[in-house]
Amino acid sequence: RLVSMLGSEAVRIEVTKDPMGQERFQLVRKSGAAAKNLSDGERTAIAFSYFLTKLKELNPEDFKQTIVYIDDPISSLDSNHIFQVTAAINDLFFAKLPQANGNEAWGTTCKQLFVSTHNFDFFNLIRELQPVKDQMARLFLVRRVAGGSSELINMPKSLSNYSSEYQFLFGCLYNFHASADKVGHENLLILPNALRRFLELYTYSRIPGAHSDTVDQRAGELFGKEKAKSILKFLHTFSHGNTIERIVGNNELIFLLEDTVQAVFDELQEKDERHWKALMVSIQP
Repeated sequence: RLVSMLGSEAVRIEVTKDPMGQERFQLVRKSGAAAKNLSDGERTAIAFSYFLTKLKELNPEDFKQTIVYIDDPISSLDSNHIFQVTAAINDLFFAKLPQANGNEAWGTTCKQLFVSTHNFDFFNLIRELQPVKDQMARLFLVRRVAGGSSELINMPKSLSNYSSEYQFLFGCLYNFHASADKVGHENLLILPNALRRFLELYTYSRIPGAHSDTVDQRAGELFGKEKAKSILKFLHTFSHGNTIERIVGNNELIFLLEDTVQAVFDELQEKDERHWKALMVSIQP
């Protein structure tokens, strides 16, 4: 398990004997020297591996009645190890269990499992684990409040419904697009910046290019220069409003937002249908 967590045998466990002849475990490096000056990532991997191993010592009936809390097991580990940690959690805590009707269904092998994390990528991987639909799985957010205290609240939909900023931006834009009252939309004034950010991410995913390439260049190549110019002229007006006079003077242009969003969506549907369909699936409740 430790090799899996670390991705190598940088730290190994060997059995040694103390002066009294008793067997002891020792952490050693590849060279055989005692593993000293462990990095934070190595400490995390060792502690988590030990924790999972000790849980497996419980007999199955006791484990079924155990409530397990895992707090940010990927802390100090690089992104390559997130998948190993997720796989280890999935392997130990989730299985197809026999049901009263004689069938099997996914469930937790312990009584209840809590996992907390600051890492959004790890959060997305964990919530993909079974059980997903017919079993109870809840999402919460620990929110800091005044006085150094915190409270536990239901996770906001902006985090629970989407697995990336890109999908969230598309969801905001599509809600506006499908709204009957676009002028009265609550996010009307911030949507031009959301659309610009969406276009930056979309065009970059299609044409990664060089760091110096601009969204204008990428959009021109994807949508055609004439169509891209009309879309981006509107977006640049709002995102580059760096004087009071310019901001106030261009307020009436906000009413072009509906046509601009429509133009972007039309381009995606006509020229990148597969991408459009995937985005639509991603915003379904």
